[in-house]
Amino acid sequence: MAATRGGCMRGSRGICLQLVVLGAVGVGAFAACDVQRPVQSGGRSAGPAGAMAAITSDGSIVPPVYFDDIMETIDRRSPGFAGARVDGDGSLVVMHTKSADTAALSREVQSHDGLANLRGVARRLRFEDRKYSFGQLAELKRAVNPYQYHVLMVDIDEVRNHLVLGVASEREAASVRKAIAAGGVVSDAIEVMVIAAPTQASLTLQDSARPVIAGLAHVMEGGGGCTLGPTVRFPGWSSRYIMTNSHCTATHWAYDGRGADQPFIWPPWSTYFGVEAMDPPPFYGYPLCPTGTYCRQSDAAVIQFENVNESAFKIARTTQMVTTPGTLGSITRATPDFTVIDTFPYASLLAGQPVHKVGQTTGWSFGAIGTTCADIWNAEFGGYVRCNFKSAGTVMLGDSGSPVFIWWAGGSGYDAGVAGLLWGAAHVHHYLADGRFVGDTLVFSPWHQVMIDFGVPTPFP
Repeated sequence: MAATRGGCMRGSRGICLQLVVLGAVGVGAFAACDVQRPVQSGGRSAGPAGAMAAITSDGSIVPPVYFDDIMETIDRRSPGFAGARVDGDGSLVVMHTKSADTAALSREVQSHDGLANLRGVARRLRFEDRKYSFGQLAELKRAVNPYQYHVLMVDIDEVRNHLVLGVASEREAASVRKAIAAGGVVSDAIEVMVIAAPTQASLTLQDSARPVIAGLAHVMEGGGGCTLGPTVRFPGWSSRYIMTNSHCTATHWAYDGRGADQPFIWPPWSTYFGVEAMDPPPFYGYPLCPTGTYCRQSDAAVIQFENVNESAFKIARTTQMVTTPGTLGSITRATPDFTVIDTFPYASLLAGQPVHKVGQTTGWSFGAIGTTCADIWNAEFGGYVRCNFKSAGTVMLGDSGSPVFIWWAGGSGYDAGVAGLLWGAAHVHHYLADGRFVGDTLVFSPWHQVMIDFGVPTPFP
């Protein structure tokens, strides 16, 4: 099957149709041509390839499993669990209340391979006291229902041991604190703080290259110039695809079937390499999304390659890795590229875990995760992106869509596991001599959330 510039994919019979999908949480439209790419399967809500949630035979909704759900389940099984983080020496720090049975908690954590083990190597365990269990903070979040205050971010911060609500100003912070108290919820575990809203990134230029791989520049027709994310395949389908951000496309959080070029050169058309294939609509309706707004699991869209031979399961590598936030890295490519061999386990994306990213503007940067599973308000779309993460690192305009990954030095020396897809910058403190800003905190959709939106994209052969 070949992608075409007209906005649809055509199979051998040249059949093209529009599907309008009616789900339990909303109405959305996406295009499907022939039957040669993943489409919505039965028993799922609105959106392509496995979308937002399962629907049982009696019509009830089974919400997807988030990172916070895993943490809360561990607390239910071993009361007093307050979360986990990775220390600077690679140890797994298990946080708990004073009443917790640390022996039972150790056994429970050890039973989760994603927590206690990484690619067969057991982590050393240490324990730290906290005041509140993860379950207590989760119950507090439900009691407060912070989404009603239209905050920028909602996060159960396991390291601070607080429910953190991010707002845009001290005035808003005072208003939210007053409203929460008026609602009868008083707790020293609630922290309302001023944060910088994530900013979208687009419009820069890089060199054309084949194969087209993650980390390289591209532009969507009618959209912006961004960075390509991981190449993916769907089991049972012969085509290949590559990820980018939905906000890089002409129609955000919606399918439009526009072409993709690499890099920012439309004529001549030889730079064209594919077409948008999937970009699910936002969903709404409790419990999948806070009442009164709408959501996505990730800010991701999928491009179908016109020519499979122009694809590879690689991430471009540069000549320099930057570890200092706010510092630009090299954008000169080096060999070999990173080879994607796996995804990174969802439960292993803990606070303190180092992650890498390669973006067309700032290059290869590195930093530790600081915020896990936060529901982040995206002002451009007027909705929340559910259970997304923040980490240290350098990010600028044009880096949107960058692959976030773990670098495993074994094997070829440049093996990588995909951890997510960058879509924004926050906590911007640094300015270059020419006045451009550089973010020192990047916002990304973890791969698990991408899979909820798109089903089972696999970013390795």
